[in-house]
Amino acid sequence: MHLFFQCPKSILVWQRIGIWNELLSTLSSPVSFPAIIFDLLHHLDVQQKQLFWVTLWSLWNHKNNKVWNDTTLDWISHVEFNRRQTNRVAHELARVALSNPSAHIIDDVRTCI
Repeated sequence: MHLFFQCPKSILVWQRIGIWNELLSTLSSPVSFPAIIFDLLHHLDVQQKQLFWVTLWSLWNHKNNKVWNDTTLDWISHVEFNRRQTNRVAHELARVALSNPSAHIIDDVRTCI
């Protein structure tokens, strides 16, 4: 929980990608990690959900690289990395949806970060 939502460097990343206010409202009550995730997914729009998952993965990946490989990445670089990854996810979702006529097309994918 600390790594994702309480570490000052993680907070900086969430603030820079524009999701920190949504996190704050969810974190204000003492709930479990799964409850936080499900509450956020209920309130975030499609783009914010994509950015949220990429950021969560990125923070976890950064921590693992630091612990196991003794490598670090500038925390500010996480913001740009997350935006690029989210754009890739959005474009891939749109490509798959357009290539499959029976698939539901997500309208919010059209706008990139």
